[in-house]
Amino acid sequence: MFDKLRQIEERYGELNRSLSDPQVIGQPAVYAKTAKAAADLADTVRKFDDYKNVLARVSEARHILAEDADREMRELAQAEIDELTARQAKLEEELRGLLIPRDPNDDKNVFLEIRAGAGGDEAGLFAADLFRMYTKYASRWSRAAGRGAGSSTSAACTACSVCPPPSRAGASTPRR
Repeated sequence: MFDKLRQIEERYGELNRSLSDPQVIGQPAVYAKTAKAAADLADTVRKFDDYKNVLARVSEARHILAEDADREMRELAQAEIDELTARQAKLEEELRGLLIPRDPNDDKNVFLEIRAGAGGDEAGLFAADLFRMYTKYASRWSRAAGRGAGSSTSAACTACSVCPPPSRAGASTPRR
């Protein structure tokens, strides 16, 4: 795990150096791709830096615990070790989560259509409830737009530039 984190850290450094390269700056497409790659690695590198700082502080506290003759200093060092060990375990878990490969579909938009089907008014009510549920769920992460309640067909699109924002009353069906 730590070898992979060191490689990510090196890659992040390379990307940041290339962002200041005049040849990369002169090519907007390459610059955007490089900036996105660096931004994707930034959280992992920050967490790894935090983790290394915690390890250094634990080492210092253990040194104080072993070397210092003062009882109060040893108690403080032991308390700090206990606190930092818990933080170290939490950071390790977060780093494991950050090392999981991203799904390539995470950055794509979603188009959802819910139809009432057979069943008359009850099917329409169920479809409207289902549409509201999905809309609320999607609104946590991105802007969701669409039309729904009261029609036999509900359509929604998340985070695309064609759809109107969800706050606009009477939002129309997305155009293709």
